[in-house]
Amino acid sequence: MSMLTLAAGFQVPAPSHVHSASLAAQTKQDSSDTVSDYAGTGGIAKGIVSGLTNAFNAISPAKEEEVVVKAGKLSPRQLFTGIKEDFVDKRYLWTGLIDDNLYSEDCLFTDPTLSFRGLSTWKKNVGSLRPLVNALVPEFGVDLLSCELNEKEKCVRARWRMWGYIKLPWQPAVDVIGRTRFTYDPAEGNRVVDYFETWELPAGEALMQLVTPGKRRQQ
Repeated sequence: MSMLTLAAGFQVPAPSHVHSASLAAQTKQDSSDTVSDYAGTGGIAKGIVSGLTNAFNAISPAKEEEVVVKAGKLSPRQLFTGIKEDFVDKRYLWTGLIDDNLYSEDCLFTDPTLSFRGLSTWKKNVGSLRPLVNALVPEFGVDLLSCELNEKEKCVRARWRMWGYIKLPWQPAVDVIGRTRFTYDPAEGNRVVDYFETWELPAGEALMQLVTPGKRRQQ
């Protein structure tokens, strides 16, 4: 569950019959697959996240950040190490902080509810949403469950868990396991050209966590 999807979900009002029913319907629609991806996610979940992300960007535009891409070619091993550091040290799934040098400027970013192109678009989106996450998520973590470099397929595959407690009146908690495939291109200096994220639960069920009253979960 990327920071973009999560932060957009925070903007859904307090639990109500309408919102819960809509997301429950989406969960049922998506539940035929164990793993959710963008192609398999229905329009309700995509519409909620895309619409709220665009609205928040319009209301609270981020200060434009310069994308710094270093010259020179990375080795696949350097890319692999950098991706692991983004997970473990930067906890980017929550913070949105990634190493620019690992990504092509034209990289395609996709999770089960959003798909867009461009490193600068990533930075603009997370820049506007980061204050919301900082304010509402006092405790969070990212566990890197596995990470493998496949030079034959020119990709890094990671499996992870993100969890956190949301400072909202109904005390929701987020706990999602997912996988990300980072495909790199030697023509782009072995930088990531396709970021593809899936979750091990339906997208509607993941979003339901944000509107479901709950208590702290065991780690």
